Amino acid sequence: MIHAVQSGPVAIGDVEGGQSSSSAPCNQPVFRRIEQCARETMMVRCHWTSEGLHLVPNFPGGLPISILVSDGRQTVSFGGWYDEIEDTAEVAELVEKAIRGDLRLVMKSDGRIYHTFAVEMREDGDRWREVSRMETAFWFRQKPVRVITHLCNEPFGGLTAK
Repeated sequence: MIHAVQSGPVAIGDVEGGQSSSSAPCNQPVFRRIEQCARETMMVRCHWTSEGLHLVPNFPGGLPISILVSDGRQTVSFGGWYDEIEDTAEVAELVEKAIRGDLRLVMKSDGRIYHTFAVEMREDGDRWREVSRMETAFWFRQKPVRVITHLCNEPFGGLTAK
């Protein structure tokens, strides 16, 4: 079973929190670029913590996104998938694609626990290509698959199953 989240804008994405230090991650151009994308699409709210930037979906079942900064390293997280990415331009591109609905997370479970997390990018129309996969060490049988994506250009859709 595949679950796909297809929702349009629900509320205006406000920037919450913030940091005033010039060395804070929020002052890096990559984060300002992501905040601008969030404002334009209205799909997520930006929330700053001492660890980094968290993008909270403006609708139930949306894709939570985090960019954590520690010791100059950036860890990008989409739901259960995460990766450390050195290039800040690549971080911005991935997060913007996720916000705009051109990147999605596919999660597979054994019925109780999600064990496989795959990031897919939209190629043409409705064609998706897997670009990264993360699996847990222990899983036995494949069961439901859940797909989470932001679709800015879709009307208010809600949760649909394929």
